[in-house]
Amino acid sequence: MDRIDDRFFRMGIRIFAVSLLIFVIVYSAYYLYVYMNWGLREGVGYLFLSDGIFLLLLPVAVLLFFLHRAGWWMAMIVFTYFLTAKLVGIAANFFLLQAGIIIDQDGGLRWGIELFYLFIYVGILLGLSLKPVKTELGVYTNRMKIPAFWKIFPPAIVLYGLQFYAAFQLMN
Repeated sequence: MDRIDDRFFRMGIRIFAVSLLIFVIVYSAYYLYVYMNWGLREGVGYLFLSDGIFLLLLPVAVLLFFLHRAGWWMAMIVFTYFLTAKLVGIAANFFLLQAGIIIDQDGGLRWGIELFYLFIYVGILLGLSLKPVKTELGVYTNRMKIPAFWKIFPPAIVLYGLQFYAAFQLMN
């Protein structure tokens, strides 16, 4: 029974890695298509900066596909970054709506999309935190002197800060 479970989780990790790789390729191909058909317009630099973070999924996908331990750590950091950025974005939008600075023209439709992304990111983080997944990737966090949270959250915050700083510099 153990061998079946091992193969199940190994195959699940590889399917997840391939889906990440397909996402990055399709997303990059879309930007290449836009560039080739319409060229680079004003404001596209900020778009490349804000969405370029998805390129970090490329090494994550490759490392996870080959069941490398670093892939788990990178995936946890990147998806913690995505979750943090989404929470900050929701909080900022909520503040702007309450202050009357922006008006929600979609009648709250975007809140559903934002919550959908939150559930996806939390689901991926919880899935990667399953003991069989960590065991399959050779990650053992229960013997660490420092909890894994403190090895994942600070790099995610630093990544968010660097991207925020770069976006701020690009806008000025």
